[in-house]
Amino acid sequence: MTELKVGIIPSENDTQYCLNKTYVNWVNLAYGVWPILIFAPSQVAGLDVLVLPGGVDIDPTLFGDDNYASYSVNTDQDILCGDCIDEAIAVNVPQIYGICKGLQYLAYKFLLNKDFPKFTYSQSLAAHNQGDLRVPRTSCSHRVVDTTTGIVKYVNSMHHQALLVDKTALKEGKYLKIISHYTFFGAPEGTAVVEGIDFKVGRTQITGVQWHPEELSE
Repeated sequence: MTELKVGIIPSENDTQYCLNKTYVNWVNLAYGVWPILIFAPSQVAGLDVLVLPGGVDIDPTLFGDDNYASYSVNTDQDILCGDCIDEAIAVNVPQIYGICKGLQYLAYKFLLNKDFPKFTYSQSLAAHNQGDLRVPRTSCSHRVVDTTTGIVKYVNSMHHQALLVDKTALKEGKYLKIISHYTFFGAPEGTAVVEGIDFKVGRTQITGVQWHPEELSE
C-alpha cells in the first residue's frame, strides 16, 4: 500500500516558519503519516491531502473589506494559501482540509461569490472572541448541529472572524449539502455561524471545520 502524502502549510513571519506540535501529531493520528511542510504551490502536486491550519486572522481585504476589527494579519501567508488551494484543484489533489482559519480560506475561495449569495463574512463575533473566552483550548465549549443528521456535538471553537449564512438557506437543499455544522451562538440576527463545510470541487473533496480538532484528544 502506498503511503499517503499529507502536506501542511506552516505559519510564517519575517524570520521564521512555525507549526504547532498539535498539528503534526493530529496529522499523524488522522492519516497515519507525518506531514510534509509546504512552502510553495509547486510542492502541492502529488499530495493526497492539503491541510490548511489555523493561525493569525485572515486579511479582511481579501473579502473586499477594510480591516476594522481584525487582529494581526499576514497577507503574504494568505496569498500563499490561496495559491496552494488553486494548485491543489488544478492537479486534482484528492482532499483539502481546513482548520479554523483554513475553513475561512476555503470560504474565500469557493463560497463568498454570486453562486452562494446567502453567505457573508464577519470580522468580529463577540461571543466567539478567543481573547474573551478564557477557557482551556481543549474545552468543548461550542454547540454545533450536523444539518444532515440533526446530531448535536460540542467542540472547541476559538475565533472571532467567522463565516455566516442566512438561516433561510439552511432549508434549501443546495446549501444544506455543503454546510455540515453550524451554531446560532453569537451570530447576528437571522444568521448562523458556519462551523463546518463539506463539498466537492472537480475531483477534490473540500472539508473545513471552524473548531480545532488538533487540540482535542479524541
